[in-house]
Amino acid sequence: MNSSSFTEVLKQYSISPADFTVKDESLIMSEKNIAKKDVFKDVVLIEGHNDKGQVNLIGTLYCNFLKDIAVFELESAEQVKSGVAQV
Repeated sequence: MNSSSFTEVLKQYSISPADFTVKDESLIMSEKNIAKKDVFKDVVLIEGHNDKGQVNLIGTLYCNFLKDIAVFELESAEQVKSGVAQV
């Protein structure tokens, strides 16, 4: 498996680390008993912005809140341009 840091994924799509949001992050963090789980796994959408518009990164987020670590496995990315997604 080819792995890279999340920062490298953002660089690949020209997204500034300060210019992305995890959609439904508050819903994920509010899940009951989340801190008691060893590993939390869910498919997430990360919206980022670059000079060409919006970029959607879709993938699986694995989190271990007991150890404060997370892994994002990128499944697909799409550049949203003028309201039309381009894969």
